[in-house]
Amino acid sequence: MDADSDGDGLDDGEEINRHGTDPNSADTDGDGLADGEEINQYGTDPNSADTDDDGYDDNNEIIEGTNPTDPEDSPSDSDSPPSDDNSPPTADFSWSPTNPSVGETITFEASSSSDSDGRISEYRWDFDDDGTIEKTGESVSNTRTSPGEYTVTLTVIDNDDAMNTTTQKIPAEPELSGFITGSITDTTGNPINSPVKYSIMNSTTDEVVTSGNTTNGEYTATVPPGSYRIVISSSEYDDFVITRDVKTDATTTVDAVLEPTDEFEPNNDFETAASITEGRYSSLQADGGESDYFAITLDQGYSIDVSIDFNHTDGNLEMEFYNPDQQVVEDSFSTTNNETVSINSVSESGTYYIHVNSSSEMLVPYNLTATVGPDENNVVRTINDTSAAPGDSVEVTIDAQLNDKQEFTVVDEINPGPTDVEVTGSDSFRLVESESDAVIGLSSGTDSASLVYEVTIPEGANNGETFTFSGAVDDSSTPDEIDITGDSEVTVNTTDRSESIQLRTIDAPQTIQPATTFTVTYAIENIGGNTTAYTIEGIGGEPNVTITDFSGDILSSNLDRTRPSATTNGVGAGETTSVTVEYQVAATATGTVTLDTTVRDPLTGATSSLSQNVSITQVPEDPTQRALQITGRENPDALTQSDVTAAITRFSRGQSVNGIEIKQDDITAIVTFFERD
Repeated sequence: MDADSDGDGLDDGEEINRHGTDPNSADTDGDGLADGEEINQYGTDPNSADTDDDGYDDNNEIIEGTNPTDPEDSPSDSDSPPSDDNSPPTADFSWSPTNPSVGETITFEASSSSDSDGRISEYRWDFDDDGTIEKTGESVSNTRTSPGEYTVTLTVIDNDDAMNTTTQKIPAEPELSGFITGSITDTTGNPINSPVKYSIMNSTTDEVVTSGNTTNGEYTATVPPGSYRIVISSSEYDDFVITRDVKTDATTTVDAVLEPTDEFEPNNDFETAASITEGRYSSLQADGGESDYFAITLDQGYSIDVSIDFNHTDGNLEMEFYNPDQQVVEDSFSTTNNETVSINSVSESGTYYIHVNSSSEMLVPYNLTATVGPDENNVVRTINDTSAAPGDSVEVTIDAQLNDKQEFTVVDEINPGPTDVEVTGSDSFRLVESESDAVIGLSSGTDSASLVYEVTIPEGANNGETFTFSGAVDDSSTPDEIDITGDSEVTVNTTDRSESIQLRTIDAPQTIQPATTFTVTYAIENIGGNTTAYTIEGIGGEPNVTITDFSGDILSSNLDRTRPSATTNGVGAGETTSVTVEYQVAATATGTVTLDTTVRDPLTGATSSLSQNVSITQVPEDPTQRALQITGRENPDALTQSDVTAAITRFSRGQSVNGIEIKQDDITAIVTFFERD
């Protein structure tokens, strides 16, 4: 409904569009009758003071009892002449609320004004005591923007243009407000001096009432009385959220203790186990009975010590250590502030797992330390190909690691003796001899040494024939010899090496972006032959793309080589396995890169290779493409509430996704696409 600005009983729109009267004047023609009275009550013309053009104003005719629309009926024809006496009206008004605050709407009501011998035709209001009329009408409203007493003047005019004025003082109390203040510390009680954002939101509407940033570990906000949700956030900590009531002129103290963000979450099972290496990892958390899993790659013969330290009063933590088959090999359960497991020498190379379990319903912060090293007096033999054809050469490496620098002798025997044994590397050995069935090396006095030699398989060797390696180290500091562990056999294989293995791509992107990671999943099919553990290796497209990880059906991996590689678990004849390779794209990468990948059967020497080109594109500018890139969806209709929540969380923490720095416009686009669906 349109407003009635002048209080004449007609809507503003009706006055403008239908009657042609002034919506800001209650009496357009000045005849003493309000426009609404002329139209709705008397049937006179509000734009003409003398509707019947008989020389008498409409209002005078009504007072004298004649018809203002009939020119034949005028006061001159009346038996009673018009009166020249007119009493002025009485001006009076009230307001509500009686003690308004700054910013509060005040309603002024002049219905208590009166006229003893007629009626009041106009109400004029002056709200700032400057003599200027701000509003007209019997009932009006006004709002003050500053505290203190101010003057309001009402002037009323009757139908004979007599007027009367009254003035009153109106109080304006200061705006009602309360205060929220507090400190921001970490779990050790130290102030957080890194950038922290605080947001004070209406707990009912989630509207942000005020917000700000602080770097001194303290914050203060002024808000009207009410219930508020307080959110304290930082990129290095989990959000602190709490709801509190604020009262007038009262200070509500809300001290925020921020928990450090656990960089490895989620890692609640073997599949999501976080990869770690030797070192100390701080600010971890086990929350409400959850489990944390960590994966660490160890070479055969290496030792590992793992410890966790925490405050037992926060809750109890327990630790288990699993082998590559995910079987427990050692555990630690106590009521102290730390748990420790130690493995002197692992029996095989592969991925081992650390399980930290919380038996408490509370959040328990903890630190984890892993120390890895060769076992004392450890000597390991590695054969590069344990299946070879007649005439092939295999490389044998013996790595010796002793606990003291000293002279020692290595003797490695081969049975039956091959046709040729040649030493190709003898680091830290001062004397090396080779025979048809043995290699002997004398160290130069050290705690570690490496001996490398090649063995040629005789041309007449039969399929399935086995060459066995056995040896020991004579250490002068110990009474007993130290056996050489590791690979110990080479089996002759004369079967056809061609067409026994096939490598193909299951999932690979067509385009990638600078400063991002992406994965390619490969399928390895054993077309024929025995169960085999394959080796997959590749080059990412140096220097623009490098390999950073292998996952899937793998036993172990090595990322430190020029061509990073991984060894699969055994694949039976006619079966297929898959391996996923993770690549890192350089920030300055452009153009097209070629990914070269090869899978090799160590038993037969068979190989299968792939080369594929991937184009490098820049970060998209289109809002739709950016939203899809951030959420990982293929089309906007597939967006879920989880996608929206994850994007908002990463934005609040200043994180990037797939090389895209999330902006407010991205969040708006993601929310819009989700709500539209």
